[in-house]
Amino acid sequence: MMRNGKMVLLWLSLGMGACSDEKTLDLHNPPPKSFRVLVSGEEMLAHGIRFPPSTGTYGGHAIYFEDGWEISFESALVTLAHVQLSENPDMSSGDPSKTGPVVAELEGVFAVELKSSGGFGSHGHEHALGILAKQNKKKGLPAFDAQTRYAFGYSLVRATPEAVQLGLGETSQADYVRMQEKGYSVFVRGSARFKGGEQCRNAVTYDFKRLPEEFRFELGFDMPVTYKNCQNPQLGASVRGVQVKDNAFVDVVATLHFDHLFWEALKEDAPLRLDAWAARKTTEAGAAPDMTPVTNADLAKVNYLAVEDAQKNEIPVRYCGTLQEGEKKAGEVLSYGDNRVGGLQNLNDFIQYNLSTFGHLNEDGLCHPQREY
Repeated sequence: MMRNGKMVLLWLSLGMGACSDEKTLDLHNPPPKSFRVLVSGEEMLAHGIRFPPSTGTYGGHAIYFEDGWEISFESALVTLAHVQLSENPDMSSGDPSKTGPVVAELEGVFAVELKSSGGFGSHGHEHALGILAKQNKKKGLPAFDAQTRYAFGYSLVRATPEAVQLGLGETSQADYVRMQEKGYSVFVRGSARFKGGEQCRNAVTYDFKRLPEEFRFELGFDMPVTYKNCQNPQLGASVRGVQVKDNAFVDVVATLHFDHLFWEALKEDAPLRLDAWAARKTTEAGAAPDMTPVTNADLAKVNYLAVEDAQKNEIPVRYCGTLQEGEKKAGEVLSYGDNRVGGLQNLNDFIQYNLSTFGHLNEDGLCHPQREY
């Protein structure tokens, strides 16, 4: 059921037995010394990932596919819960998952269509989950201390019919029913187009014309993860936690980076590649006519350390655009990078592992991912 921002907050307040003043809080005008919790997929979901790249689009740096693809997103659905604030984000310098006890929690489960415009934030892309105005897990509901930093965390959970829906249209609602049936916590749909043209290069001979010029994808992931004790770039590069102000409210944005789907390595901020996905739609000769979407089942057929096309031919590394220093002449299209992880069987596993790190705070703040699958 669709709800506007004020109705969502009323539901939350009633659900957690909050004091009477919290029942009338307005998401558009929160009180001082409170946190307004937002969620965002950033402008990337609205504008896609373009080729050739343009700088300054996302966080002041270019995000693009090394192998010449561009994509558009049609849907990006997530289910979130357990938005929590805890004491002592600096409890352990060696283990960021360790914090003090929980002092506040935004009760409820939220199904959010991040591709839709939520109406909050500087670009209007964010959706509002609610307001934390008191330490509602402590006796007496004390106010937050403006001199104290509180650890911030949230969870990605499996889809449930009890979730409050934010931004879901008719198609998204049907997708969310499917997510419940499959046990997905994330669902994404989109399309890809090859824009590299004749400027692409590869050291190993392969007829890339066998790949389709465009294809669609529909992917879901059973990927419950808790993002714990996030860093907050608004307070400093490696500073953890959030902090209220005496005379204003503070926005806290759970930011989800969907470019993690396309990383070429198990490594933070790895370059993006898509040839391994397109290779599932190759033909023996000529342009591939198959326009059925690339699915999880397709990606599960790919050995991510030795990528082959649908006819069992190995796909080499290629680059499109401006010549770069250190281009690989041969070797794996995808790799472990700096993080050798056991138990990954195929490309679908590889993608899910990278996607499990996509939870951030206030754009680029890193969180500790505690995987629960």
